[in-house]
Amino acid sequence: MENHHGTAGKPILSILEKNNFVNILVVVTRYFGGILLGTGGLVKAYSNSTMLALKNAKCIEIDFGYKINVSVSYEELEKFKYFCKINSINILEEKFSENINMDIEITKEKLELLKIFCLENFKSTKIDILSQIYVRK
Repeated sequence: MENHHGTAGKPILSILEKNNFVNILVVVTRYFGGILLGTGGLVKAYSNSTMLALKNAKCIEIDFGYKINVSVSYEELEKFKYFCKINSINILEEKFSENINMDIEITKEKLELLKIFCLENFKSTKIDILSQIYVRK
């Protein structure tokens, strides 16, 4: 019986590295149909399957960021939401009470932009960092 070590993992990893993919999982399942492909044939089959999967995959870029809570007044709400919209900042949840409290996903660099915007435009906006997360760019 032939030994086919390195026919799947190494070729798949090589393709991922050449295309600068990180934090990705590729699963290739091969059902044996009675035809012996040999080492070269297996490498080709796994490589082609990986390239086809990557070609049809939707890639999402993520960056280090935060889940934060922002508190704004009712008067400031629309201006704040517009700022979030034009800067692609995702508002996860809004809670209405004396003020509006919003949970937001934000990248590290956009957080600095948000802080400056709030200081320049609002009287008493409160920003609390809830957790560190990965955020879509």
